[in-house]
Amino acid sequence: MMKTTTVCMWVAAVCLSAAAASAQTAGATDTKFFVDVNVGGQFLHHSIDSTVSFPLYDETATVSSSQSTGNGFVFDIGAGYKFTPSLAAGLSFSTFGSKADASVTAKIPHPLFFDQPLTVNTSATGLERTERDVHVRLFWFLPVSDKMDVALSAGPSIVKLSQQLASGTVANGTQNLTVTTTTESKTGVGFNLGADGTYLVTPKIGVAIFIHYVIAKMDLPSVSGVGAGGVQAGVGLHYRF
Repeated sequence: MMKTTTVCMWVAAVCLSAAAASAQTAGATDTKFFVDVNVGGQFLHHSIDSTVSFPLYDETATVSSSQSTGNGFVFDIGAGYKFTPSLAAGLSFSTFGSKADASVTAKIPHPLFFDQPLTVNTSATGLERTERDVHVRLFWFLPVSDKMDVALSAGPSIVKLSQQLASGTVANGTQNLTVTTTTESKTGVGFNLGADGTYLVTPKIGVAIFIHYVIAKMDLPSVSGVGAGGVQAGVGLHYRF
């Protein structure tokens, strides 16, 4: 909640400062369409705790894992149309990937004696996460000068999450755990906020810095309430025509 509040306050501050700037439209006045290509990183950690169980030696074995997702590279490309010099709508696609380690705790029944499980503590490394997002954005362009403007945006997002989770198998007749991984996927609906500052090198081509915030939550087949998205920041190339 604190991260969400901070991002909203940051966007509001940009809005107020830009609103006090000149009302002149930045760049070529006859441009209606725009294409934005952005690269950067996504920064926000989500905790994932999972437990799988399976029958073993007439008892139940359990394998529990805990991980915190990592930061990673994000690529974002989008296009839009300006209804007025200030108001526009657009559609964009972003992709994100990261890897993280998980701590694993297993309780494995004894093959000969009841109620004598072996507790095994180990880890799983390099668990992969990918997010493929489609964002609908409503833009409000605020000119700063004849070469620079700030675009504030907000709208819904469709987030497809794919997450590797730790599991395990036990060799027959033993208590030897082999850590394995499974991949679970789910598509959910979230929300996005953004601010892009663009400096026009020519009337139609600009370089930009951006900060976007995407948030979503969904239930994977074996884990509920898994968070997705995060703070995305980086640089971009923006083209208007």
